[in-house]
Parts: sequence; C-alpha cells; structure tokens
Amino acid sequence: MKKGLMAKIGAIVAALTLAASCLAITHLAAEPAEPGTFLAVDQTIQEGTTSFDLEIKIGENPGITGAGVHVGYDSEYFTLTKVTDTGALNGKLHSNNYTMNPFYLTWGDDTPEGNNTVSDTVVATMTFTVKEGTPAGKYRFTVSTEDNAILNYDINEVPFTGINGTLTIACAEHTFVLDHNTTDPTCETGGSAVYICSVCGAEEIRDVDPLGHNYQKGEVTAPTCTEQGYTTYVCQNDQTHIYKSDYTDALGHDYQAGAVTNPTCTEQGYTTYVCSHDSSHMEKRDYTDAVGHDFQFEHYTVDPTCETG
Repeated sequence: MKKGLMAKIGAIVAALTLAASCLAITHLAAEPAEPGTFLAVDQTIQEGTTSFDLEIKIGENPGITGAGVHVGYDSEYFTLTKVTDTGALNGKLHSNNYTMNPFYLTWGDDTPEGNNTVSDTVVATMTFTVKEGTPAGKYRFTVSTEDNAILNYDINEVPFTGINGTLTIACAEHTFVLDHNTTDPTCETGGSAVYICSVCGAEEIRDVDPLGHNYQKGEVTAPTCTEQGYTTYVCQNDQTHIYKSDYTDALGHDYQAGAVTNPTCTEQGYTTYVCSHDSSHMEKRDYTDAVGHDFQFEHYTVDPTCETG
C-alpha cells in the first residue's frame, strides 16, 4: 500500500463533502470527452418525461488513483434518486446521501492496479426525477473539480477540468421564432433560415420564399430631340435589377434663326438655325449668292510710255 495515499484520499473526500457550491454553466459538453476532463453529457427529453439518467464521463488521462468531482443541479426542478457507478474507476466512495447538491462523486484505490488510465468512458450514471410542473427549456448541470482532488499513484495532482452539461426539455408544442438566415433569399431564389423555439431552444431549418421584386420609381430621363424619355424603376431588394417604363416621345428639332453670315466674293452667305432643345444641333439655311468680284483701278505697277504699255 502506498504510504499516505489513503490518508490523502480521505482528506479529499472530507474536503469535497464540506465544499458545496453550484457553478454557472460556461459551455456545452462535447463528445468524445476532451483529455483531462470530467463532463456531463448533454441530452434532450420530451416535456412530460418524469425521469432521466445523466451520464458523467471521463476524458483521456495519464492515470489516476483518487478523484473527487462535484455535480450540481437545480433542485427546484430535479431530485437525485440514484447514483450508479459503472466500475470504470476503481475504489468507489460515493455517498448514499442523495440530498447533497452538488453531489460528490469520489473514488480512491491505493494499489498499483488502481492507477487507472480509462479513456472517454462513462464512470457514473445519476438518475433524476423531474418535478411536476417543470417547464420546457434548458437546464444546466455543473461539473467541477478542486485543486489536489485528482491524484495518481505517486500522490501527485493530475490536472483535470469540469465541463458542464445541458438538459433540454423539449416542448410538446414549439413556439418557433426566426433566429437567422443560413442562406439569404434573393428577388428570384429562395433561401433557408434557422428557427429556434423561444421556450426550449429546439431548432429547425425552414425554407425562405424568394423576396420578389420591389420596384420603386427612380431617375427620370428627359426626352431629347431624337431619343425618347423614360423613367427608370429600381428594385429595392437588389439595385442591379432595373427596368425602363413611362416612355415619352422624342421632342424633335425646333430650329430657330440665329446668326447671319454674309456672302463674300467667292462664298455664299447663309443663316444658321439652332435647335432650341439642343444647341449642338444646327443647320445652315437661306443661302445667298456670292457677290463676285468688282475690280476697280488702283494703280500702275509699270507706267505705260508712248510706245509700250
């Protein structure tokens, strides 16, 4: 027998019996169990169920010979009626006082064979009754360990943590509300969404109908001399979806007389007509003939003589 080990285990059991506390849930249990953990396995029962079994699992470990684990619960709704040890850990020392909350699962074995390396295994099953009138919803079951509460054969502490579990009591009739879209619907294609029961937290995925188009009047494009006018309608669900409607006739040209260009000796004169709708549109009209040359004597370049011109 390892000297001092049983005394250490006894001290652990005594300390656990005195240290009653109920811890708040931090996160949900996961399977398989993580290394160095004790955890309460999540489960779901239906509303109206009168009893259930809560499994306590141990994760991988390098070998332990003594352990103490707190399991807390809400005694307003649940009553512990039985604890069944699976024998996976040696040296069961659990109390028969099921009124303790938290309840203390304890093991101790000071023989070399007691240095157990059990992995990802249920070590105890706790049977609870559900009190009458317990509403549907989520309920936490806390799992915790204390410093020096889990030892190996060399009386060294083995690091372990507790992972809380959740019991979900599912509604007989759910009240589902939209939580979030998993795939957003578009104007033309449907999506999907997660709905969660506001009472018990049950989830289901539902199809979401396409949004359809929601066109609203947008920019009005005025007609030009040669192009029709129109109104652009834009979908408020997706602004890449547009269409044109409410067309108005092109204005046509409305030419008005403008600047008059006088004729020259060689070039015709004309009047420039400018469109009143768009001054970039112009026409030349009312041409007048070039006036031609009207030469007049100015001077001699070479003076004539009596005999030469």
